Amino acid sequence: MTVETAAPTLPLASSRVSAIRARAARTPGTPEGRAIRDLLGEVNRLRAALARAVKQPNPLTAGEMAALIGAARAESAQQTGQRLGASHHTIRTQRQHALRRLKANTLAQAVAIACVNGWITHEDLNPKGDQR
Repeated sequence: MTVETAAPTLPLASSRVSAIRARAARTPGTPEGRAIRDLLGEVNRLRAALARAVKQPNPLTAGEMAALIGAARAESAQQTGQRLGASHHTIRTQRQHALRRLKANTLAQAVAIACVNGWITHEDLNPKGDQR
């Protein structure tokens, strides 16, 4: 897979993208590694549109954003639910609502849209105190 260098205008810092790429390389055959590669592919695909795209206001609710951030962190719905104190059914529903609102076909695409628009930042992916 060819991965372009992040443009300085991206909300996700180049150093963070490099760290994410390295993590994917360390876990190539795992579900986490595949999810990270899918996410990076979607980010790269949307990067070309960034220059001409107008930043959109975030249409997602706080719950949908929290569920989407969990997906961006490669958490299962159950893991995100445990972290947020919600059921995995609620998390799945919130993720599906986010997909519809963003007109995304996949969860990776929804996360990429949120990253490109600056709604998910590198701080969301690895908050202080998190040992990931």
